[in-house]
Amino acid sequence: MIYYTDWWCSPNPWKWGWWFVVIKDWLRIDEMSGWSKQTTNNRMELTAIIKALDYARVVWDKDIKIITDSKLCINTCSKWIFSWRANNEIDTHKNPDLLMEVLPLLYSLKPKFEWVKGHNGNKWNEYVDELCTREIVFY
Repeated sequence: MIYYTDWWCSPNPWKWGWWFVVIKDWLRIDEMSGWSKQTTNNRMELTAIIKALDYARVVWDKDIKIITDSKLCINTCSKWIFSWRANNEIDTHKNPDLLMEVLPLLYSLKPKFEWVKGHNGNKWNEYVDELCTREIVFY
C-alpha cells in the first residue's frame, strides 16, 4: 500500500498537526492524524512516518511505500539513520527519541520512500495537506 504523509502548522496559537492517508489501488483505505502544541515541523514529519509504519505493522502490510514531500525525512529514514546507528551517533542528532522509535520499524518493514514536490498538484499530497490543516484548526 501507499502511505502519503504530511504535517502542518498554525501560527496562532502555535499548533502542529501530522496526518497520513493509506492508498490501495488509487482508493483511500484509511487515514490517521494527531497534533501537538510544542514541537517542530521535522518532528511532525517524522511522527507521520512513524505512525504510518506502525499502522502498516498492525495490518501486516509487507509492501510499503511512503510518499512525502520531506527530502530530509526520506534521507534520514533511507540512508543516514543506519550509519548513525552503526556508529552510535543517534543521540548526537535532533529528535533521537523519534529516531529510536522509527529504527526498528525501518528494519522490520523495509519500506520504500518516494519524494513528491509539495503543493504541486499531486492529488494525494494535496489531500493529506488539506487534512493536516483541518486537524490543527479542529483542535
